[in-house]
Amino acid sequence: MRQAQDLAPPAVTGSRSEPVQVITGRLAAAALAVHATQWQDRHELIILNVPAARSCLVLTGGGYARWRYEPRTGPATGATALTAIITHILGAPHAEDTTPGADAYQAFPLKGAVGRSVQDRGLTVALQVSEDLESFEATTDIEITSPARPWLGLIRLSDDGSLEWECDWRAAFHGDPGALTDVITPILRSYPG
Repeated sequence: MRQAQDLAPPAVTGSRSEPVQVITGRLAAAALAVHATQWQDRHELIILNVPAARSCLVLTGGGYARWRYEPRTGPATGATALTAIITHILGAPHAEDTTPGADAYQAFPLKGAVGRSVQDRGLTVALQVSEDLESFEATTDIEITSPARPWLGLIRLSDDGSLEWECDWRAAFHGDPGALTDVITPILRSYPG
């Protein structure tokens, strides 16, 4: 399984292949179907037949990528599974025997347990509050980044267990869109929802 941490710091290069074609081809090779739509330079790829989640990947011509992963189990998704996904994407080192796991924080709400667990693995966690002044609602998410690998972007975790990963795929993966697919495919195929 290829992990984001296996990649060296970025050296952006050009690509002759259409990124969307490369990504849909790799997903098809992994037995994952894609429903693709395009609006100007924005491509939205809804990844189908994912057993335990809903998933969507958005790409722009400028290199921006946003991958959304919504586990079917929503807020009942285990903090351990979400921690594993986040550390896989951002390339955090595997936990040492002395590093507490997500179970050590079981008294915390989901975001707190995951946040503490990934923080124990060297990732940076910040609380983000969004206000809706029309309905007077506030939502909070945590944003997770890797200080050792900032080119891998950020992951946002919400109360419902949904993850959003945003990055510049060209910088993160040396201009190889297939490498982005190689990081998310094992998650789509393996993690329970």
